[in-house]
Amino acid sequence: MNLNATILGQIISFIFFVWFCMQYIWPPILLNIENRKKKIKKSLKNIKQIKKKMYNTQQKIFKKKRKAKKYIKNIIKQTYKERILILEQTMHEINTLKKENIKKTNIEIKIIKKNIRQKLLLEMKKLIILMTEKIIKKSFNINKHNQLINKLLINFKD
Repeated sequence: MNLNATILGQIISFIFFVWFCMQYIWPPILLNIENRKKKIKKSLKNIKQIKKKMYNTQQKIFKKKRKAKKYIKNIIKQTYKERILILEQTMHEINTLKKENIKKTNIEIKIIKKNIRQKLLLEMKKLIILMTEKIIKKSFNINKHNQLINKLLINFKD
């Protein structure tokens, strides 16, 4: 066998194989590679846009969160001020009611005290009259008193 003829046959079949691959196999592979590159580029662009949107959204959320915190702090401050105001009003009302109750109670006490004094005076008068009656009944001696009354009458006539 001739070595040159074998090499020549292999070269021709290799050239045919390369031409066949370049004609029918390579174009779909290159087309797939190009499509894949386009998809990857498109995906990277989408990812960048999504990252940008996400960053903007995070900034918006952060701003809204900050505004919400300020709003809540303002509400808490207003609530605290209103609480203090309500407490002061309530304390004022309580003090006013307390003073009124003290005045009413003092007036009631004076009235009760006056009534008790009057009752005591009446009781004392009754007791004095009773004691006087008992003393007079006990110490009443008709002879002595008649003499005393006579003397007084005589002195009175003169």
